Amino acid sequence: MSEPPLHFVAVVTTELGEKFAEDWYQTDSMEEACLLTEVVEYPEWGMDAQWRSLDIQNEIIECVFNELRNTIAETFVRVANEVLSRERDQ
Repeated sequence: MSEPPLHFVAVVTTELGEKFAEDWYQTDSMEEACLLTEVVEYPEWGMDAQWRSLDIQNEIIECVFNELRNTIAETFVRVANEVLSRERDQ
């Protein structure tokens, strides 16, 4: 017997994107933040469905990180240097 299909949101909204970003910051976990958005159902039934849900969420997380990686690195370098420069001058 096949398992019921996973449920997804019809469209990922800006509000869900903002929730993901805030939850990522609050939880220090992209995985937890993605799960909290509930864009992909995490079913209570069936290991295959649970693994599929996690695979989908992991793909989303990996793609988000790959898109942001350079921006994060550049921003970190700029901000860290500004803060440390300010602290050196005090």
